[in-house]
Amino acid sequence: YIHNDEVSLRSAEHLWGKDVRESNRLVREELDDTEVQLACIGPAGENQVVFASIQTSIYNAAGRGGGGALMGQKNLKAIAVRGTKGVGITNKEHYLKTLNHINDKKDAAPGVQPLSDYGTSIGVESTNTIGAFPVKNFQQGSIDGVEKLTGTYLVEAGYLKRKISCFSCPVACHRYVTVDNGPHKGTYTGGPEYETLSALGGGCLVTDTDAIIKANELCNILGMDTISTGNSIQWLMECNQRSVITSDDAGGLDLSWGNSDTVIELVRQIAYRDGIGDLLANGLLKAAEMTGKDSYKWAIQARGLEQSR
Repeated sequence: YIHNDEVSLRSAEHLWGKDVRESNRLVREELDDTEVQLACIGPAGENQVVFASIQTSIYNAAGRGGGGALMGQKNLKAIAVRGTKGVGITNKEHYLKTLNHINDKKDAAPGVQPLSDYGTSIGVESTNTIGAFPVKNFQQGSIDGVEKLTGTYLVEAGYLKRKISCFSCPVACHRYVTVDNGPHKGTYTGGPEYETLSALGGGCLVTDTDAIIKANELCNILGMDTISTGNSIQWLMECNQRSVITSDDAGGLDLSWGNSDTVIELVRQIAYRDGIGDLLANGLLKAAEMTGKDSYKWAIQARGLEQSR
């Protein structure tokens, strides 16, 4: 716990096993301060899933590279921070001049307003049109029904409840979405970003918006990078397509392309290293090495990091 200049180490035994939302709630209750901010891990980090994320303020993730797994290896559940002091500026005049210059550039840039209105997923439809949207584990460059994966659809279909910005950012490209009907009613989460709609959506041949938002929510509260999670599931589905890994190998899961229920279940299994999720939790490079049968050929990774686009 870092409170201004004071640093203390506290037991997190009561937090171990808790998801990101519950951990945030419990720490703030313990410290009696709703303004405390956390960088914490979920069960995926505790179980050292190699692409586990460090979640900040519940909806934001340091997702790439497995920082959450490193925290889990060190038995570090969370870093709680509370600061009440100001931030000084040495040359205020120069700072404000530079800030105004940047803001003028921002206001004149044609892509800023669409990014603010529809988030990073504004790029899904155009990328799909030119055949550069990763689909079916990069076997295709476009997908039918892409409109349900776009930022425009999130707005027009009523999923978007409000825009969120990073601290002091005037663009506010982040999303806060909810699912209000159907089997995933009650789901709420930040995003989904372009990469999430790609990795957990088009990449798995899924266009069920509700299901993608649910999978995104699970990644956030269990603490996993959505890109690596989705790419690992895509690889598994292609392994099934090529008869390298069967449904029986996956505990009876239907691994066929487009099965959104399987995608959601695999997110959970990866985080807890349950069933076939234990294989995927090692990352694509290691999973392909363990599986063999030329499965490395469709493991889309570079130096062990799963690719997004």
